[in-house]
Amino acid sequence: KFLSLYDALELQWPTFVTLPPIMGPDGKKKLSKRDGAKDLLDYRNDGYLSEAMANFLALIGWNPGTDQEIFTIEELIANFSIKKIQRSGGAFNEEKLRWVNKKHLEQLSNREREQYFEKNLTIPDHVQQQPQFSKERLKRLYVVIFERIQVAKDASYFQLWEGEYNWAFGAIDYNTELLKWKNDTTIEDVLPRLKELRNLLNDADFSNVENVKDCIWRYAEKVGKGEVLWPLRVALTGRERSPDPFTCAYVLGKEETLSRIEAACAKIKQ
Repeated sequence: KFLSLYDALELQWPTFVTLPPIMGPDGKKKLSKRDGAKDLLDYRNDGYLSEAMANFLALIGWNPGTDQEIFTIEELIANFSIKKIQRSGGAFNEEKLRWVNKKHLEQLSNREREQYFEKNLTIPDHVQQQPQFSKERLKRLYVVIFERIQVAKDASYFQLWEGEYNWAFGAIDYNTELLKWKNDTTIEDVLPRLKELRNLLNDADFSNVENVKDCIWRYAEKVGKGEVLWPLRVALTGRERSPDPFTCAYVLGKEETLSRIEAACAKIKQ
């Protein structure tokens, strides 16, 4: 059929080279929808980078002859050789594709990572309308989420807007008793620790999670990790379960972190 088109257009035949077929995960038969094959655009909608997809597909049926697995488009062009095309088909391994995508994501600049999330994640209107919503806090949240995903669709696992991170932009509400650690006799036992955390964090560098952690870790080891970190988690998120309190503080930023600790202190005094 291809040659007939060239003849009809009175064009000279090119030399055709056929790559081996893409096999299913078991490597025994050609990949099909029964094996979970998706439309290429579905992968794009899931947040796979075009460079990562090209990199992954290039290595199915072609071997560069080295241990290198991550290639830019320019590197693929420079290293490609027809002689290195394999005869047998290669298996489509989506876990490998996810890994390749993560490697390409890691090569993005900070601004490109922000653009990646802006392109692939939709922020619901009701979230943007929250009084505490800010683009700066959203950028900090992206930094945290980036470390936990291989492709943008993974972010939905964390239920950014309604689940694990809903404390980031919305008001929090919790029973004061939740601030107590298991060794506390009364809720008043928590107050001195929260005040000390407020003092320590007032001088903290909030530019990254590690700086926040370094600021209070020595105090937590001295007094008790549970005694310090549990009430801080609750004060910042209003929840028993959340990312670690250092991450929560980083996402919220210094001003909001201090404000929520002060609010927790006020609840205890009521």
